[in-house]
This record gives sequence, C-alpha cells and structure tokens, in this order.
Amino acid sequence: MDPAELTSRLRPPRLPDDFLAVAPQDMVAAFGLGLLLAVLISLPIRRVLRRTEPSRVNLRERLARLLTLPTPLRLLRQAEILHEQGRALEQGEREALYRPGLTVDHARIDARILGQARGR
Repeated sequence: MDPAELTSRLRPPRLPDDFLAVAPQDMVAAFGLGLLLAVLISLPIRRVLRRTEPSRVNLRERLARLLTLPTPLRLLRQAEILHEQGRALEQGEREALYRPGLTVDHARIDARILGQARGR
C-alpha cells in the first residue's frame, strides 16, 4: 500500500472548522501565557543576578585605594561609588569634574559615601 492510497482511505477530520482557525482570543491567550511563563522564569534568574550591596569594609578599602590617584580621577571614582549607592555629587563637586582647577574636599565626599553605607 502506497502513501497516496493510505491517505485516501483516511476519514476526514472530525474537528469543527472553528478549531482549525486561529481567532484573536487564541492569540491573546497565547500572549498571556507567554507573559506568565516569562515572569515565572525571570523570578529565579533575578535572585541569581541581583547585585550585592557593598559592605562598609569593602567601601573603606576602595576609598583607601583612591588616595593614590590624581584629584580628577579620584573625584570620578568617588562619583562612581556614589552612583552605585543611588546618589550623586553635589553641584560644586560636579563642576570640579569638568574644571580640574577647582578644589574639592575629598574627605567630605568619603564621609558621605561611608555615611550612606551606614544608613543601609
């Protein structure tokens, strides 16, 4: 028996024609299931990829390493640490980033960084 003869002997499908067509409700349901699946997959992944908060000891070590840097680069690194904490340099300190001749109190910025870590 060849395949053409076999397919000719098969009975027609018993499903209604409506089951064979894709309706907008089907697409919405598939989209909703996809969103639900994405949320269920992302929850465990978020826990693994979450940033850990730096400890005060780690911050002290980082700030101690900055002592040897030139003033503009030290200020930039301090700004990066503040950014990690969700804060920013004050207006005068931001201006010093773009005008290297301005003086900045690095000890005050370090105290703000450590104070922010203490508040967590």
